[in-house]
Amino acid sequence: MLRRCSVALAMCVGLACTAAHADVIEVEGTVKEINAEERTLTLTRKRGKSEKVIELEVSEKADIKAGDSEADLADIKEGDEVAVKYDSKLEIVTELVKGGADEKNYAKLLRKKFAASKATLDPKTGVLTLAYDFKRPDQLKDFDTSAATPKLLGNGAVRLSPADKMTHLAVFKEGTFQAAVKFENNKRQRFLSANGVWADYGEGYYCRVFFMPKEKNMEFKNANEGIVYTCQLAVAPERVKLTVNGKELGYAKEGGETGSFTLHGGDSGIAFGTVTISGIPEPLWFKEFMDK
Repeated sequence: MLRRCSVALAMCVGLACTAAHADVIEVEGTVKEINAEERTLTLTRKRGKSEKVIELEVSEKADIKAGDSEADLADIKEGDEVAVKYDSKLEIVTELVKGGADEKNYAKLLRKKFAASKATLDPKTGVLTLAYDFKRPDQLKDFDTSAATPKLLGNGAVRLSPADKMTHLAVFKEGTFQAAVKFENNKRQRFLSANGVWADYGEGYYCRVFFMPKEKNMEFKNANEGIVYTCQLAVAPERVKLTVNGKELGYAKEGGETGSFTLHGGDSGIAFGTVTISGIPEPLWFKEFMDK
């Protein structure tokens, strides 16, 4: 008798789960009206020559994204194409993706193409952002390591040995590289480069950006070996800017695209952590890369 009751209970639980899944509906449509404050959404869906209107509420806990990036309800505008999941009984949205299923599938493709811990492409600006925490060895697949023996340190950083260099595979028209950089001594040494632009550190008190035929120095306070600096190098056709611990050094340069960023091991070894590379990818390269 007990066994029969257990079987009956299991069947009831199974039926309840099936019903719960059946209540969730996935649809794509065009935003007709949206009120971010009241969290209401009206969608239109075309069915042949007819048009269906769906009025929904958006849950406070709804997962809202623009492609693969986190977004707010205020980011969704009238006329946007969206994909939504909602409870058909309660008419409450639990998931909303701006750009629809195509955008969502493209985001998945992006994550498949790059080994980064995070890979996104902003559909509005066209900015590609790739982040590396170096907690997985496969993240190094996005770099050409033929001239390096990178070592993962286990704390979210990668160390390059002296004279090592590894180049990221992405090619940018304009881009920015940012990382936590740890220099093991105060000798003058190169730690980053991108298509004719070099960033050097040295002698414990200065860093420089070098672009033929221009050179600029930036002084540090209390610089010392073993110190971790937050370094950012931004390269655009009309300007190069190096920022170290919030202090900026920038100057104009004549033409040229960013190309690819190369990390260097310097004279004694350099560690890089929390690397983020972002910018406008070179169109031909990006198309060929994504179509492979």
